[in-house]
Amino acid sequence: MPKNDECCKNKHYICTYYTKIIEIAMLHSSQSASVVDSKVMEFVIFAIESAAQKLGIPAPTLYNRLEKLNLIRQYLISGYDMLHTQSREYIADTLIEALENWEAHYKEKGEPV
Repeated sequence: MPKNDECCKNKHYICTYYTKIIEIAMLHSSQSASVVDSKVMEFVIFAIESAAQKLGIPAPTLYNRLEKLNLIRQYLISGYDMLHTQSREYIADTLIEALENWEAHYKEKGEPV
């Protein structure tokens, strides 16, 4: 069992992860109402956690990979209107596919991801 310090560090990291998602969703939502921002934020968290679970990695790790490629804004938030009507499996699969395609693209070009 981890020491209290380790638990606090992990909780802080996860809290920071959610705070970043909230900020991104609120700044980049196509709607201005806070209710819509909340829905977009919940969707982004849902999508990241679903894909992370499918990949077997922690959600904050996936968040960092997506953020490096700007996929949270460019894929999840900009595609919210279409994506939020799809199944959990479809959302996770297409998010993983987009991430892997963009990472491969940058790797082929020899650019750091």
